[in-house]
Amino acid sequence: MQFEFGDVVLVPFPFTSHTASKAFPCIIFRLEVGSMSAKAKSVKAVEPPVKIDGGVSRLVRFTDGSARIETWSKGGWAPGGASAAELMAAPKASPAFLASLGVPS
Repeated sequence: MQFEFGDVVLVPFPFTSHTASKAFPCIIFRLEVGSMSAKAKSVKAVEPPVKIDGGVSRLVRFTDGSARIETWSKGGWAPGGASAAELMAAPKASPAFLASLGVPS
């Protein structure tokens, strides 16, 4: 079975005694060595920016199955700045809000 970034799956975690386990929801994400570097990768998709704490972040998906969270600053999009949980729970940023921050459309 193949999963994609952002899928929620149930993963069994064993009790200390290893006599039983309990399933907990987990979010699928992948962070590879170098995935936060400037190394060139082929972009598959860029998700719409979301509003987090007065700023905006977005998810960039790559053709190799990895993804990177980027946050907008005056210098442009930079890796990091938000967690996967924050990104998934945040509302989409409106065009007016993006324009007020200077995010190019």
